[in-house]
Amino acid sequence: MAQAAPTITWHLSGTFDDRGSFSGSVTVDFNACLAVTGVIATTAGTTLPGAIYNQLDGVGGTCFPQSTSEQMISAINLEGPGRTFINLTFFPFLTKEGAPASFSGFSQEYINIVGQSLVLRNVVGGSVSTDQPHMSPIGVPTLSTPALALMLLVVLGFAIAALARRDSNG
Repeated sequence: MAQAAPTITWHLSGTFDDRGSFSGSVTVDFNACLAVTGVIATTAGTTLPGAIYNQLDGVGGTCFPQSTSEQMISAINLEGPGRTFINLTFFPFLTKEGAPASFSGFSQEYINIVGQSLVLRNVVGGSVSTDQPHMSPIGVPTLSTPALALMLLVVLGFAIAALARRDSNG
C-alpha cells in the first residue's frame, strides 16, 4: 500500500489587493514540521514593490492542525530599506497526503521600516497545488468526481447486464 510522502513541494500563486502578484514553491517536510526549501517572488503593485523570499521561517500548525486555527508559511526578505515579510495562511491545511488546500483570509505581504508605519497588502486570490497524487490519510488514492462517475457507470452496466441475463434465462 502506498504511503503518504513526508516531503511535498507545494506550488503557490496569487494576487494581492493592490494588483501585485506572487508565485513560487515551498517544499514542506512533514516529519520535521517545517518548510525546508522554497522561493516565493512577488511583483510590484500600487502599495509595495516586488520582492524575492527565500528565507523561510517555518510552518506553523502543520504537525497538529487540529489544535490550531491557522497554518502559516512565513518568509523574510532582508534586502532594501526595511524587512519585508510574506505570511501565507492555509485552510484547509497543507497535508502530507497532498489534499487540496487554499489560502485563508489572513495571507499578506508587508514591510516594516523602523520609525515608519507598517505597510501591507492582502492576498485576494490564488491557487495552491502539488504534483503529489492526493492520498487519503491511510494511504489510499482518492478518486476524482469524473473517475467516480465512470466507475459507477461501469458497475451499473454490469448490474444491468446481469439482470438482462437473468431475465433471458428465465
